[in-house]
Amino acid sequence: MKTGATVAASVVGIVMLLVLGQPAEAGFPGANGLIAYVSDGKPATVNDDIYVTSENGTGDLHLRLTSDPALDQQPAVSPKGKEIVFFSARLHGDPSSPERDNELYVMDATDDDGDGQGDNLRRLTDNAASDFSPTWSPDGKRIAFVSNRDGNFEIYVMDADVCDASALPAPDCPDAEVTRLTDHPAADQFPVFSPDGTIIAFQSARNGNQEIYVMNADGTGTPTNLSSNPALDSVPDFSPDGTKLTFGSTRDGGDVDVWTMNADGSNPANLTPTLTTTNDRWSVWSPAGDKIVFWSGLGNGLGTDAEIYTVTVTGEAFGALVNLTDNQAGDAFPDWGPARRPLGRVA
Repeated sequence: MKTGATVAASVVGIVMLLVLGQPAEAGFPGANGLIAYVSDGKPATVNDDIYVTSENGTGDLHLRLTSDPALDQQPAVSPKGKEIVFFSARLHGDPSSPERDNELYVMDATDDDGDGQGDNLRRLTDNAASDFSPTWSPDGKRIAFVSNRDGNFEIYVMDADVCDASALPAPDCPDAEVTRLTDHPAADQFPVFSPDGTIIAFQSARNGNQEIYVMNADGTGTPTNLSSNPALDSVPDFSPDGTKLTFGSTRDGGDVDVWTMNADGSNPANLTPTLTTTNDRWSVWSPAGDKIVFWSGLGNGLGTDAEIYTVTVTGEAFGALVNLTDNQAGDAFPDWGPARRPLGRVA
């Protein structure tokens, strides 16, 4: 079995190579709530942990929710704004022979006891493969994710509480509880549910180029290519009303920009052609549908230049750009949840 560092590096490397634009999670309708993101802690420490903040960002509360030595990445806020699912390569299993591979975890979006971990932290998967890129269904009952448990990166879905694998001895998380939705030699990645839960959009290079596809949420039928462009199109997210998608694309040449298109693939528009001079990726709609949050930075790694930004959206036009993080750390992988309650204790 690979070591934790090797697993984390290999999966993150795979993600960076295949994405260029990086994933996003569903924009659930509602009032704008907390924004979850990952920060590597530079310059004090170098470790990817999960934080949450408000849409005001800089100068407001930034609550740290994980403090494990392993990399914690790709947080997704639940439809009610209560929980966060993410993947981590932290040690788990029997203490006498612990394992380290990428598994899915879920926790409350609060740290009321101040222990540096989100409350009610629990592990959802128990598989020797790499499980990552989790996203919630609109009803909060299912989680779609990516795994290579069958030898290739495919999209799967599971019940949100299929098992609590944090207990010892670890109970079985039978594969019967997990349904495989895609089956293709190309890597299918970064799923996101439509607001009505009937459709899943995802990224795939199944036609030889990185494109945005949609399929029935139960995996039936033939996936439809929405982007059909020679450029690299990546990591979709539905608008809260389901009429549009945001995604990353290089179709204007050079760096990655944030684009939108209608849910049928028509009328693509570049939202960030001149906003930044770096790659703009991992774009996510706000629950109110008035803004998009994204990560911008040089290259594909976090780096000290990576920051979290929001931009107002009116039709096909962009407005005010706000830097939510503005620090020396590398900040990435944002997701925007609906309003629930104030953040509470600052860890």
